Amino acid sequence: MKPQEGVRYTLTLREASGAAARYYAVVETPTGEGSAVVAIDGPSAVFEGTPENLESAHQVQLLALARALGRRADEGFPRRVHRWRSPGVR
Repeated sequence: MKPQEGVRYTLTLREASGAAARYYAVVETPTGEGSAVVAIDGPSAVFEGTPENLESAHQVQLLALARALGRRADEGFPRRVHRWRSPGVR
């Protein structure tokens, strides 16, 4: 279900080993949906391949969220992460 306003970020864990992980990410807005695979290695995060249908602001938010997960890798990676941002928040 798409959000009526704002942006919803959902990251689903694909695999994890130590301080490294791969997540499949979906970004939903009222007007569409985009996706990407994010690789985390410690405090750094990059996209694997090219993100599909993601505005640059959403890419920045997604990588920031992934880096935050990487900084807490010693606590383990969650299987799924949901975040919502209200309209205008970048």
